[in-house]
Order: sequence, then structure tokens, then C-alpha cells
Amino acid sequence: MLFHTEQTEGRGTPPYLSSVEIDLCVGCYKRVLGGEYIHATGAQNNNHYYFKNKNKDDKWHATYWEWLTLIVGSRDSNELIQHFRKHVGEHWEHHDRAGELSKKIWMTGVLNFADMFRMMYEDISEEDLLYKLCRHWVAHGEGPAPPFDAAKFIAEYNGELKTKEKGF
Repeated sequence: MLFHTEQTEGRGTPPYLSSVEIDLCVGCYKRVLGGEYIHATGAQNNNHYYFKNKNKDDKWHATYWEWLTLIVGSRDSNELIQHFRKHVGEHWEHHDRAGELSKKIWMTGVLNFADMFRMMYEDISEEDLLYKLCRHWVAHGEGPAPPFDAAKFIAEYNGELKTKEKGF
């Protein structure tokens, strides 16, 4: 890994190499074998790992993730959720009436929160996300049908979300 923060307090530092064991999907494994570095920011085993997007300015891409790491490390989840709720409510009321650019500004904030929440809740898997989408679709039938048997997926899903929900 090529770290951009020191591991005690998470302060920015000149990049340095460190060995870390993580699980990689096949696509990411191929990227590493192809010579790409995995970059990391964070502290005390609460790290964010990423490949630098070659289409973006690397300096700002790394800085974005470094700052999100600092924000996540300085707030508890309840504080962020409270601020997010205010953002999606009050801010939407303001931006909804001001045109497409205003909506894009609002959505940028939503995506910042999404990145922070993904960092805070790394244990939420894509299967968990798919399970919640399937449950919503089966219950409400809103939007396009999934391109697979949602009821079968729900029946076969064995994640902890299912054990915590009543009536399922």
C-alpha cells in the first residue's frame, strides 16, 4: 500500500510504502498485478483503500479521501446522520426550486455523505445493499423490476440484516 497519512493520528504525510493484508476482488487483483498501487489514508487500522483514478488530478483525489477520513474520524455516526437528515430535508427544499445546477450542488453533498457513510460502515456488503433494494421492491413494487428473481435472492440471502428484521 502507498499510505498518504501516518497511522497513529491520521495526519497527512509524504507517501510511504507499507505492507497490509486485504481481500481483493479479481478485477482489483489484476490492477495490482498490472503495476497499479493501492493507495491508503486513515489511521489505526481504520483505513480507506483506493486506486487513484488516472483521469483525475491525483493530488486532489487523494486529498478528498484524506479529508473524508478526518471528518469520519472526528464525528460519531449519530452526528453525521443528523447532519445528513438536515441536508436532505432543508437543503433540498432550497435547491429543488433553483434549477438543475442547484440540484447538482445538492447531490454533490449527498454523495459526500455517501462516501463518508461507506467509510464508517465498511462491513455493509453489496449483498446487504442488494437485499435492502429487493425487500423494498418486493414490498412496494416501485421502479423497474430487478433483472433477477428478487424473492429467490431474499430467500437465499443469509446476512445479518435478515436476522434483525421482523417478519422475514
